[in-house]
Amino acid sequence: MKGELKALGFVGYKNSGKTSLIVEVAKTLTAQKYKVVMAKFSHHDFDREDTDTKKFKKCGCISIGLSENETFISWPFFKSLTDILPLLDADVLLVEGGKDLGWLPRIVLPKDEEDFDKLDNGLVLGYYHNSLKFKYKQFKNPAEVASLVLEKGFALPGLNCGACGFEDCSGLGKAIVQNKADISFCKILNNSETIVKVDNKRILLNPFVERVLKNNILAVLTELKGFKKGKIEVKFTV
Repeated sequence: MKGELKALGFVGYKNSGKTSLIVEVAKTLTAQKYKVVMAKFSHHDFDREDTDTKKFKKCGCISIGLSENETFISWPFFKSLTDILPLLDADVLLVEGGKDLGWLPRIVLPKDEEDFDKLDNGLVLGYYHNSLKFKYKQFKNPAEVASLVLEKGFALPGLNCGACGFEDCSGLGKAIVQNKADISFCKILNNSETIVKVDNKRILLNPFVERVLKNNILAVLTELKGFKKGKIEVKFTV
């Protein structure tokens, strides 16, 4: 699994049990020696003692909090979760909240049918509840959810470039969940021709940026004595 990030969103409304479940799933996966990153979307700041991110930190995982006013490690302004991911060394990403995210699958924690209808965005792999019944797979303990993450979790780049043939990452994600596509459809994740790394962390490029970068570098290199076609590596420090 090394090199392929497994990811799952945990969505539900207040007091649905999201934090308790995500903490137990993280403990299960870290006990199996996986590197786990936990992220939290919130409407409050993160300097309070009673926050869920405090509970996340106790799991021994890298913890991320994202609110309207700050990003928890610790930029004083908002950065998207996809911007942060290249900086992290992780095997698994567990995201609490982020109801509007369309680039990763989710498990829903509904309190009632209305909750479920609002949270079903076509990327649902199952739901976590003991009594409610829906058309999706039901999960009743954290160990089952941990297995789900490893078996079916994924993270798309969120650049919505359309190179995969779908309108955006959400479209491809829905197809993957429905077993009509797989992660190899993503041209950005599977681009082996142009790879950019910063401190050995890969920076994802949408097709337009990739073409501009490649063409500009080639335009310079082709003017140099000794240039020939083949594998090209350019390294520099800033």
